[in-house]
Order: sequence, then structure tokens, then C-alpha cells
Amino acid sequence: MIFNNLLKVMAIIMKIKKCYVYVFAALIIVAIGICYFMFAKRTIYSKEDAFAMDTYVNFQVWGEGDGAKNSSEIVSELDKQFSMYNDDTSSIATINRSAGQPVKTSSEIIDIINESNALSKKYGNAVDITSGSLTKLWGISTDSPYLPTNGEALEAVSHIDYSKVSINGDKITLPKGTEIDLGSVAKGYACDKLKELYDKGNISCAIASMGSSSLLYGTKPDKSKFNVEIKNPDGGEALGIIKTGETFLSTSGGYERFFEVDGVKYSHIFNLKTGFPAKSDITSVTVLCDSGIESDFLSTLIFIDDIKGLKNHLNAEHYKIVVATSDKKVYTSKGIDFNLNENSGYIKGDLQ
Repeated sequence: MIFNNLLKVMAIIMKIKKCYVYVFAALIIVAIGICYFMFAKRTIYSKEDAFAMDTYVNFQVWGEGDGAKNSSEIVSELDKQFSMYNDDTSSIATINRSAGQPVKTSSEIIDIINESNALSKKYGNAVDITSGSLTKLWGISTDSPYLPTNGEALEAVSHIDYSKVSINGDKITLPKGTEIDLGSVAKGYACDKLKELYDKGNISCAIASMGSSSLLYGTKPDKSKFNVEIKNPDGGEALGIIKTGETFLSTSGGYERFFEVDGVKYSHIFNLKTGFPAKSDITSVTVLCDSGIESDFLSTLIFIDDIKGLKNHLNAEHYKIVVATSDKKVYTSKGIDFNLNENSGYIKGDLQ
């Protein structure tokens, strides 16, 4: 009798243990499912292609949500505000038309103007966003480029002076005859806004390519460095490849946007003293730094500075550069990981 009761008790205990085993196994399966879902959510890959800021843009994002689509929306919205030619939607076009009168505008417009003017004050006014009247006169980015006379060019130059832009709260006033052109900073500024977006979201890696400016964000899924191919200004094989971690990167050169008259090419990068395209022995300059707008600004500035100012830029502490020159040489900052393509037609240069 007692033995039979013991057997019954042991059977009940075994059932209870077996039940716990099932429950424990079920909990493990649920935990694995949750971890898989969380990991998959973190590593979602999204891609988006669009046309904005007068170029084709591409966004590749690893992280939660549709980061690439959100990136495209931000850049498209900024493009609507910043374009000096889109009269229907552009805040800049409205400001330019209202020169001499205060115009209420967006926080993004105020922000980019303040940042651009601060860079002109820091580095000199070889790059100045109030060069819109000169840009429009030449029309190199339009379907109807125009070769002005010296007098016409100098008249446009007389209206260029970033220090005369007046900002009062959310209102901006330009002197009569002055117009804003954000072409030298818009893409870089947009890259800064994208980094803000990625910082706020659960984004592990992003590659935002906007033609002449890019943002390389976070860490690649395979933990390797980003590889950036630098275009050959002569149109041949790539100049070389930069290997880098997270950075902003911008490239300037006169080889893409230009028009030709009687065998003479006129590029879109201007000498703001003469009112004519800058004459430079630099054919391409790429800048890497921790600010999008500054990389964009500096790439234009260094191109205009020409070879004479190159040594100072090569020795700069807070940005790195890769420069190609008309005599087929490539100059790089110390510490930059750049592999020159032997088939590019260029050799390494040394200013020391």
C-alpha cells in the first residue's frame, strides 16, 4: 500500500518536472524569437535613389525603420528651400526677389546662412554665398550659359559681400542687387542634417552619396573601412581609393560643370574678384573632415587658392585632402589612407 502510494507520488513529480521542461523549452524558443526579431530590426537595410540638388543622390542605410526613404525626404525638402532657380517653392528664390525688403524664412535658411558666413569669416571671402548675381549672369548650370563682358562681371561682383546680409530673428534682408547662391555649401549642409537624423535613430551604418558631397556614417556591417573611389578629373581610370572610417567628404573641380566658347572652357567655380571662372592648376580636390558644410566649403576654397596655398591645406590639423593637379600629380595630407591607381596617369607629388 505504502509502496503503491510512493509510486503515484513519483509519477506526479515526474509529470511536474516534465511540465517545467516544456515551459522552460518554450521560454527559450520565445527568447530566441525575440532576440532574432530585435537583431533583424536593428539590421534592416534600406536603399533609395532620387534626384535632388541638381544631381543624382543615393542613400544606403542599415538600422531601424526606413532610413533611406527618410534621408531622401529630408534632402528633397532642403532642395526645395535652397534652389535659387525654383521660383515656386524656393525660400532662397523668394529672398533674392525681395532684395532690400525683410523676408520671413525657415530656420534651415537662417542656419545655413549663418554657418556659411561664419566659414567665410574664418577662411576668407574667396567663397561667399552672396555670389548669386554672378552665378545667374553666367548661367553655367542652366540651359543658356552666357559669356559676359568684363564690365558686366565686375558689376555683379560689386554686389557680393556676405557681411551685408542682415538677419533679425526669422527675417533676412539682402542689399538691393545682392542674391544668395548656396551651391558651395548646400550638399554639405544636407549631409550634416542626415547625420543628425541617423544620430537620433537606431542607425548603425549609412552611406549618403550626393554627387560632390557624401556622408559615411557609423560602422560597416563587416567592420571594414569605407572605400571611396576618387574620380579621375581627366575622365580615365579612377584616381585612386581612400579608405576611411566615419567622415564627411566633398570634392570640387572644374571638369564637370562648364561650357565652351571658341575653344575656351569656363567652369562654374568663380574668382569673386574678377567675376570670371577661377584659373587654377588644381583639377580636383577632395576634403575629409567632421563637418559636412565645412568639407563642401573647403573643397571650393582650396580649388580657388590654387597651388600657392596648397602646403598650408596639406598641413591642416582638422581636415585631410587629396589634390590632383594639371601636371598629373597627386598630393595627400599626412595620415590619410589613399591608394593611388597606377593606371590613372598620375604620380605622387611632394611640395617639400
